[in-house]
Amino acid sequence: MRPLALIIIASVLGCGPEKDTDDSSDPWTDTGGDTDTDTDTDTDTHTDSGDSGDSGTPDANLSFDGIATVDVGNATWTGNESAQFHTDLGTLMCQWTWQTADWEHDPAVMAGDNPRAEACTDDDGNPCDFAFSVNLTGGFATGGNCDAFQGTGEIEVEGGDYGYGYIANYYSANMDYGEQFMYHTFDQAGLEAWIAAPHLGGGSATWDQPSGSFDYELTKALIQAYAP
Repeated sequence: MRPLALIIIASVLGCGPEKDTDDSSDPWTDTGGDTDTDTDTDTDTHTDSGDSGDSGTPDANLSFDGIATVDVGNATWTGNESAQFHTDLGTLMCQWTWQTADWEHDPAVMAGDNPRAEACTDDDGNPCDFAFSVNLTGGFATGGNCDAFQGTGEIEVEGGDYGYGYIANYYSANMDYGEQFMYHTFDQAGLEAWIAAPHLGGGSATWDQPSGSFDYELTKALIQAYAP
């Protein structure tokens, strides 16, 4: 797993205790325990935060964008994922891409059961359409100039393994919120759980079941890169 990244906005994608400022009953903003308050006991840089870093270095908005072929019948996932760093105006600063494969069929690791035992469900307990432990391997620069981001921990050659899932109809308090990307992290009680992307700061997912094509995105923080 990658070391902690340098983040200067903490309340996104489970980075540190998330402040709940919404007093409404909207389950995306006030779920009474489903928001992610990662206490930084893991090394998951898709969601973790660190300190602010060197104030003299460039800032970038970070997202993780992926496309995969998911075969539920054979329980396989193959694809690629990119960490993309953009300026506030949308200019690409760095793109770093990995190959992705499900844990059980990744030749780079020993075969075995999915290491994430928690069942993937929505708030109302309905099961996800699929959930995988996904390995990110063979990372390399595929756009922009990534030199300034080498020290952030976000662009390692071996990207680690992550819990990714999908549900076509996410229900919370009997309300349907449509298709959602699911991410395995820590809930407010510090327990491992599957959390929908809107709880974590943002993201999206679309799955075409006949072809298996799965597109997803996780948005993260404004990060501050090391000087090259």
